[in-house]
Amino acid sequence: MTVGILSLQGDVELHQFVLSQLGIKSAKINKLTQLDDISSLIIPGGESTTMSKLLISSGIYEQIVKRIKEKSIAIFGTCAGMILLANKIYDGREDQISFNAINVGIKRNAFGRQIESTFKTVVIRGDSEIEPSFIRAPRIADIGDDVVVLGTLKQTAEPVLVTQGKMLASSFHPELSKESCDNIVHRIFLEIAEEK
Repeated sequence: MTVGILSLQGDVELHQFVLSQLGIKSAKINKLTQLDDISSLIIPGGESTTMSKLLISSGIYEQIVKRIKEKSIAIFGTCAGMILLANKIYDGREDQISFNAINVGIKRNAFGRQIESTFKTVVIRGDSEIEPSFIRAPRIADIGDDVVVLGTLKQTAEPVLVTQGKMLASSFHPELSKESCDNIVHRIFLEIAEEK
């Protein structure tokens, strides 16, 4: 399996590093034709409105929408990637797009500004704990039908990792954690990507 990593903007190399630790090949995706060779894609953190513009100008947006409708691609969105997967963005700009792929409503930057970035303890699947980084992270404001919560904040039980079908989205950056070898969220994505 080769996992594509959208590399229009954002933290690509650390996702590649985590995948390499799991023995998984990865490929940077920044051209429309490169999507033909992959069946799983990570959308990293970054700035969601900038990523929206680059997705449109590159032609990649329409192709990803098509692949989502065909259910021929698994996608993992972190931070800005979560915003792009959500079907509602409550405080987005008028020119902001999304893939409308997960039935959640999102509030951008709701965990605070860049200066308020921090590590928080997240409980995964009820029994594993990680301490990933929250950087201008989005908050899940509401959750609709068919969405499964896989991760919550330890202190408040607030959902921060969700899945629906072949989609996975996190408010946080799992590639940036206090334990640099922590790869549980990427392993969950690989499980989802390998499901028929």
